[in-house]
Amino acid sequence: MGRLLTRRVQSQASPALGLAPRVLSFIAYSASFILWIAVLLAVGQPLFTNDTWVHLALGRAYAQHGPWLSTDPFLFNAPGPPAPSAWLFDTALYSLHQFVGTNGLRIVHVAAVATILAFVWTILRRAARSTLFASIGTSVFMAISAYRLVQLRPHLFTIAATLVLYRLLLENRKPPSAARIACAIALCALWANFHAGFMLAPILLAAAIGAILVDMLARRGRCKAGEWRRPALLGIALFGVLASSLLNPQGFEAHLAFVTSGGDTPDLVSVIDEWAPVTLFEAPPANLPPSPLSWALVWLMVVGTTFAAIAWLREHRAQVARTSLDPALLGLSAASLCAMLIAVRFLWLGTFPLLLMAGMIASATPQVVTRRILVAFAGVAAAAILLPGFLLFGDWLMITRMLPRSAAEYALPYPAAKYFSHAVWLLDDAALEGNVHADYSLGGFMGYWLAPELMMSWSGTLNVSSDRMDDLASIRERRGGAGGETFAELLDRQEIDVLVGTGLPVVRRSGRPTFTTTAHLEDAPGWIPIFRNLRSAIHLRANERNAENLDRIADYYARAGVPFDRVRGFEAERVVVQAPDWAVAHGVVVKGFDRLVAMARTGQAVGGGLSELDVLASIYASLGLYEKATIVDQILRRRALDDTLSYRRQIWCLLRLGAVQAAAELVAKLPNAAAHDPLLRAIAEVAQHASPDPDTRAAQLAGLAVYTRSEASQFMQWFVPPRPRSEAGPLR
Repeated sequence: MGRLLTRRVQSQASPALGLAPRVLSFIAYSASFILWIAVLLAVGQPLFTNDTWVHLALGRAYAQHGPWLSTDPFLFNAPGPPAPSAWLFDTALYSLHQFVGTNGLRIVHVAAVATILAFVWTILRRAARSTLFASIGTSVFMAISAYRLVQLRPHLFTIAATLVLYRLLLENRKPPSAARIACAIALCALWANFHAGFMLAPILLAAAIGAILVDMLARRGRCKAGEWRRPALLGIALFGVLASSLLNPQGFEAHLAFVTSGGDTPDLVSVIDEWAPVTLFEAPPANLPPSPLSWALVWLMVVGTTFAAIAWLREHRAQVARTSLDPALLGLSAASLCAMLIAVRFLWLGTFPLLLMAGMIASATPQVVTRRILVAFAGVAAAAILLPGFLLFGDWLMITRMLPRSAAEYALPYPAAKYFSHAVWLLDDAALEGNVHADYSLGGFMGYWLAPELMMSWSGTLNVSSDRMDDLASIRERRGGAGGETFAELLDRQEIDVLVGTGLPVVRRSGRPTFTTTAHLEDAPGWIPIFRNLRSAIHLRANERNAENLDRIADYYARAGVPFDRVRGFEAERVVVQAPDWAVAHGVVVKGFDRLVAMARTGQAVGGGLSELDVLASIYASLGLYEKATIVDQILRRRALDDTLSYRRQIWCLLRLGAVQAAAELVAKLPNAAAHDPLLRAIAEVAQHASPDPDTRAAQLAGLAVYTRSEASQFMQWFVPPRPRSEAGPLR
């Protein structure tokens, strides 16, 4: 078939056809270049990966105490020290951060990803003998790996090390030299201290050796005398790799950890489970990996690998002396596809099926001119799908959620607002001590800035027992523990001194839960509110153990000139009146709040749709001033009876106030337009079935959204975000 296609293309050759490949290649190269720039732009954005802060915090501990820690450096009640599977990466990352700062880390991150992409390009170029296929193939690699590439985590070392291992031992069909084997063994000794993914080295080597042996057995009688040297030397390399990988702080336990990884991952909907499988016969979940484009590309690789395997079998039936495809690459591709289907975190292993396809192209079209023409046409077709597909249906939508919209924002070292840093900086400035609970995603950031004075309840290390993880999930959902334990009793049993609540009741992206913890401890007996702004709240347990913390927070507010009552705690309304500048700077209210209050009576439009009354009511509701928000909503609805946002907000506020009957009565008066508003229907449903028990009702409200993302962005557009702090690290 390949020879027939070659003759047909050659018979149609003409000057015009000679020009066509160059034009088509230019189009394909241009699309590939745009994709490269887009990915590197996303990689270089302000540091947003939560686990990067975990690695920085652990790196600080390892730099001070070595890899054998006696306790967890920033989690309280951890069952033991964290596993030092990436201790060398963490130490190097922390040391580099101390030397170049956060923006320097971003530059290093971009350079590392660019190096990986260049390496992928070179190995594809050698396999396909085509620069265009190498460019398009690298674009495919970016499309399936972008979600991993933008995260500054030790898996980047695993990706790079896997590519280097392939080049050292498996890139051609020649037996590896002693020098290459020695380099591979040294690489794996280093790898075993950088990331638990080092076990990919022996797994992939074993798959390659197995495929080579199967190929040789199928050709028995036709094998050349020296062919056994390749699997024999690869076997020696495999033994050396396994032996060198024992040179890590955990020894053989590190190997077991890789095998059991993912099986112990907590079933938390708030945590993206990167061990989730890729299900070929089910549509991928929205806004979670794998993206629809990645899912489709996995299908393409499955089909391509299957065709390659069929071609290999046909060559064996034809009793060829040597197959056109390297059997080692078939083994690598099969093992890679298995890993990709097992967990989305291994999608980057699609490199090997791409290499297999590159080899197929090189062997099927031996004529250079023919190959150039075919690859040019295929390149344009691929580019036409990849670029728009990546932007509309690929990882782009997931990796650019925090992408700044201006050059000034892009220059910031990290998005402090993402980490609710108004609350974090207040804890730091007030020098509070003890045990703090916050959302899972904040554990690393807060651990880096606040530990060891304030110890976290959980973080990305997941160094928490399964029972405790269940309890922490219950806290997030504002539920009590097992056996009828109340929410307050659960907090007490967990020995939590400070609770940081976060979030607005806004609709989350599909695939993610809507849990808002800001109001978890409103009016809770035994707890004092010590801070509240539009997006977060801090409560302190009022007991003898926290007497010094209460003194510290009171002293902090006295120095700042902010009113604070040692019994009632932080009162947002008083703060706005008596310390307006501080209130704006710390996100308690938005800029121009006084003007907003003065203009609210006019009902003029603000920011593309919401009136001043809507904005004002939303601010009051976000601060827990529910009675004020309800009054404003009553005024608002006199002007617009079908204002569904006003109905949503008022019913929610009445439920927060405990006025269940009033909320149900308001639901009965809803206009017909309410039937078309899914958020209002959900709130009405809760109001009609609201529990008389305050704890149960609070849990019902914790998972209830009030605002769409557009509405929230409109009333938060004047919110003053927290400023990033010094890159030199926390000074407590």
